[in-house]
Amino acid sequence: MTELALAGENLPVFKGTEYEDHVNTWLEVDRSVQGHYWMLGAVAASLVKKYGEDVMGKFGSDVGASKQRIWRYARTYRDWENFQRSNILSFHHHTVAARADEPEKAIGIAEDEQLSTRELDAFVKTGELPKRDMPTVPVTQQEEAEDADPNGILRIVRAGAMEYVVEYGDGSRYSVTRAVLLDSGYKKCSCCDGYGVERRRT
Repeated sequence: MTELALAGENLPVFKGTEYEDHVNTWLEVDRSVQGHYWMLGAVAASLVKKYGEDVMGKFGSDVGASKQRIWRYARTYRDWENFQRSNILSFHHHTVAARADEPEKAIGIAEDEQLSTRELDAFVKTGELPKRDMPTVPVTQQEEAEDADPNGILRIVRAGAMEYVVEYGDGSRYSVTRAVLLDSGYKKCSCCDGYGVERRRT
């Protein structure tokens, strides 16, 4: 990622000049983000294997993550150790697909049909593909936040430095980016120089 550089505590600076620079850097960063989720899964799975589930609370406190998040990463990683994972779908797609009777088949269908994580979840539960009146937008490796309908956000459950956990009207919870919240009607936070969002939607 030679075209993209961090500038201290400020925003990253992109220095690419050609169109291809933008495409290549985008894909590289996107793959890196999803790769990091799988790496966290590897760490979490190793933790559980070596120290048992009882240590997850202490570990979560040490790394600033919830026990549920650590368990989800470990479980997803373990569920896919013996299956072929998708190279274009998100880590969260794999978490959902692992609940199916045939995870590899489910992730293949999600890839072929360009299913969002919510659509995949419905397919795993019912076996039925969504009915669409409009053409679908291809699902790429974007974080699971972008798969969710921002208009359905009921409330912010947890705010973090890089992501927010939100709850939808149907009770499901997803990790979303700050941009998704701003697009769905939340305001920039006035208490932290605008880097966060207000807890209530406008």
